[in-house]
Amino acid sequence: MTGDVININGEPGGEPAVRTLPHNLEAEMAFLGAVFIDDGKTILEAVSGLLKPEHFAYASHGRVYEAAVELNVQGKPANPVTLKRFFELDDNLAEIGGPAYLAELTASAVTPINAREYARMIYDLWLRRQMITASENFTEALHDPDPGKNTVAIRGDLDNQLAALDGGAPTQGSLAAVSGMVGGTLDEIRDASAGDGMVGMTTGIMDLDRKLGGLMDSDLIVVAARPAMGKTSLATTMARANARSGKRVAFFSLEMSEGQVTMRLLAMETGIAASDMRAGQVSETQMPDLERAGETIKTLSLHIDGRGGIEVSDVRQCCRRMKRKHGLDLVVVDYLQLLVPQDRYRGNKVNEVSEITAALKTLAKELDVPVVLLSQLNRALEQRDDKRPRLSDLRDSGSIEQDADVVLFVYREAYYIDMEGEPVQAADQDADDFTDTHAAWIAKREAAHGKAEIIIAKQRMGPTGLIRAHFNETRTLFGDLDERELDL
Repeated sequence: MTGDVININGEPGGEPAVRTLPHNLEAEMAFLGAVFIDDGKTILEAVSGLLKPEHFAYASHGRVYEAAVELNVQGKPANPVTLKRFFELDDNLAEIGGPAYLAELTASAVTPINAREYARMIYDLWLRRQMITASENFTEALHDPDPGKNTVAIRGDLDNQLAALDGGAPTQGSLAAVSGMVGGTLDEIRDASAGDGMVGMTTGIMDLDRKLGGLMDSDLIVVAARPAMGKTSLATTMARANARSGKRVAFFSLEMSEGQVTMRLLAMETGIAASDMRAGQVSETQMPDLERAGETIKTLSLHIDGRGGIEVSDVRQCCRRMKRKHGLDLVVVDYLQLLVPQDRYRGNKVNEVSEITAALKTLAKELDVPVVLLSQLNRALEQRDDKRPRLSDLRDSGSIEQDADVVLFVYREAYYIDMEGEPVQAADQDADDFTDTHAAWIAKREAAHGKAEIIIAKQRMGPTGLIRAHFNETRTLFGDLDERELDL
């Protein structure tokens, strides 16, 4: 049996392929032999989170390992004698090479202290085989003559297969003793106390930071609103504030191009409206301000992806690459409903949204960074007298609320006042009465102008509530009410 090679079916024997898949017969034999010498007492426990039967290149070795684990669970020793009896009961002894091969495995044993390294080698070779299979499927799909094949979807399938392999990575040691967690947790509490309640990254609004403790690593923060409420402005405020403090930010703008996002950043820096920039209504005296602002923006570690029609797999791929090359502290995705779902969910809105929110929550945990996800709200709230959003207004799926660690709603009363329009005197309305009505409308409009409400509808680790913020429409910039026109 030692002279056999692994074929495509993962069985010892058979005609060798032109290029065999990665495997190591000696490592598998040596590891199983070590298990026998140890009677399976300590080695199996040491590798329980690392090695599974399917990780062995030779299926017979996987069956031997599976049987040894089962005997160990029953409190019985795992050695050639007990395994011979185990396989005889099911008439499967010949399939694993018989008693002689069990003895050969014992003779191949390494010392128990080296067994874990052999187990890791076996797992690593399995991972290589899986990656080769994924890449071969990818190549075959690319060669498919069917013109209807979506290339983006093909790439997404490959990324999902590789991500699934990441998800199946060894979990040995994933259970952490609480004794080892106390010190770090106390440090966080001390930092929060010293930093006026701030532990996470800033939102750009101090009052909101105090309520949330900042944007926390591994959290999914959903910012939702109806159109024109300023959710993109709030997200850009967050991205800019963190980039200015030296943080590395990835901003996925599925609605605006990179140039449009950059114009917003220039507007935030200078107070020159982005609409004026687009229309070419910039004076000669304003250009130096824009140029200086441009030099400031160039220093920011803010990376923008302005492509439309991308999948979560594209977001994940870009974020992993940025984390590896530049580091990554914050991810912003604008917005959920513009992300393209995978083909298998397309047409089922509930499943589409559930898949996306779950994937972005997983990404936040995997990269240990906050992920800010923007979302539209249902139109139903427009029919209510009180148009402040509620959790039930989240569009398409309850999974948004379920997966999110924090849900923020943006509401600007000034928008609805302007939408209603200035009152018009009715034919039968008294002049003095209309004057009072008009004065009340103006006072209401002025009171609402430049103000926004940010509603904390959900916070997994803190209170809900509401903060009032300042909103500069020209700069499309949020800030604290007491700061107003100061340098935000």
